[in-house]
Amino acid sequence: MRAIVIGAGYVGIPLAAELVRRGHEVSTLRRSSIGDAELKAAGVQPLLGDITDLATLKKLPANWDWVINTVSSSRGGLKDYEEVYLGGTKNLVT
Repeated sequence: MRAIVIGAGYVGIPLAAELVRRGHEVSTLRRSSIGDAELKAAGVQPLLGDITDLATLKKLPANWDWVINTVSSSRGGLKDYEEVYLGGTKNLVT
């Protein structure tokens, strides 16, 4: 199965690594390339992008079997929560 984990952080990184361990093809999407070496070492393909930017998502490969959203608002306030959780999720399903 092909999976993409949106948000490669505290939850997303170990999840992606476990999916690879179980034989799945896994990519992650995150806003920065910090930690890419760790992801690649685990057999994960890191992708750079932001779910709050629909144009970013349109440039990604398609045909995922699983899309797993583990994003964080980066401890922002209400506006950041709305942008990431509501707007970002809306972009994912568009």
